[in-house]
Amino acid sequence: MALLLGPDSNSRAVSLGGGRSAHGRTALVYTTAAADVLATIKTYDGTATPGATVSGSALIIDGESQIPLFWFPAGADTLWVRVNGLSTVLKVNADYDARVDTLAGDQSALNGSPTGVFRANLRRTECGGNLAALTTQVMTASALYLEAGDVVTNLTFCSGTTAASVPTNWWFALYSTAATPVLLGQTADQATAAWAANTAKTVALAAPYTATVTGIHYAAVMVKATTPPTLLGAALHAPAAGAVVTGQKVLAATSGAALTDTAPATLAAPATVGTVPYVVAT
Repeated sequence: MALLLGPDSNSRAVSLGGGRSAHGRTALVYTTAAADVLATIKTYDGTATPGATVSGSALIIDGESQIPLFWFPAGADTLWVRVNGLSTVLKVNADYDARVDTLAGDQSALNGSPTGVFRANLRRTECGGNLAALTTQVMTASALYLEAGDVVTNLTFCSGTTAASVPTNWWFALYSTAATPVLLGQTADQATAAWAANTAKTVALAAPYTATVTGIHYAAVMVKATTPPTLLGAALHAPAAGAVVTGQKVLAATSGAALTDTAPATLAAPATVGTVPYVVAT
């Protein structure tokens, strides 16, 4: 696992109180808030390559009364520092951008390091639900972030433990970022094709769609069947899936009625639901 550089700009400054500088004071770096286990840290020389291990985990506060930059131990993004002359132990974090980059890199690796477009609304580790998210002939849509220039060729949804029973129509569709989302593309109607339990279905849009704006789009699934399949996803308290504060996007909603082989032109009169199906755009 890559080492992270830190502390970030919000946790480097040290004051002894009364505006007194801590310049020249010794700072010991620990892995615990109790300051009882020294951290194995490495020197920073201005490059992306960690230097030597810092002897005794001891640093010297610089002329600006700041903790000097150093490389955190592998897997750590939070440490604690005890400065000579201070009674409290300071919590320090790794650089924010480095933490975000590492998280993104970890997710990319878990997703197989895709070279093309790969947009998912949830991490797989968040998909603990076997969702009764579908009502026959009603579509359920999940919020999906796309960036301008993304070319979406396929949509993927995954069934849960219940298979589709006697399906007659089912399809996926992509909708826009508009206040009333507009249809951007639909897969062919899969008609009576089976959708077994615990099965991911990747279906191509009738034509690849190139996103023209960055923002929250909606990916929808509709199944007309005696019993629609359950879906893999996240089960939330319904208000959390809606806009808790002004400006937030709805995470999942149902729309339409008596649908068969064609997706409606808009995602009209959506009803927020707490069942958020997992969807991937590739």
